[in-house]
Amino acid sequence: MRNFDIIKDIDGLETIHRYCAIAEDFQATNPMISVQQARLALETMVKTVYRLKGWQIGERASLLSLTAETLHGICK
Repeated sequence: MRNFDIIKDIDGLETIHRYCAIAEDFQATNPMISVQQARLALETMVKTVYRLKGWQIGERASLLSLTAETLHGICK
C-alpha cells in the first residue's frame, strides 16, 4: 500500500490521488517533478475544500492566501 492509496477510491479525489502518486513516484529520481505534483495536489485539495464549503475564490487568489483562509475557516 502506498501513502495516498487511502484516497484513491473516494469520489472527487481521483485527481488529487493522481498528483500525489506521481509526486511519490518521482521523489527520489526527479525531485522537481515530485514537488510540482505535490503543489498541484495541495492546490487542488484547497480548492476542493472551498468548493465543498461554498466559499468564493478570488480571481487572483494565491495558494498562500487560500490556504490561510481555509485554515482560518476550519479552525473557527
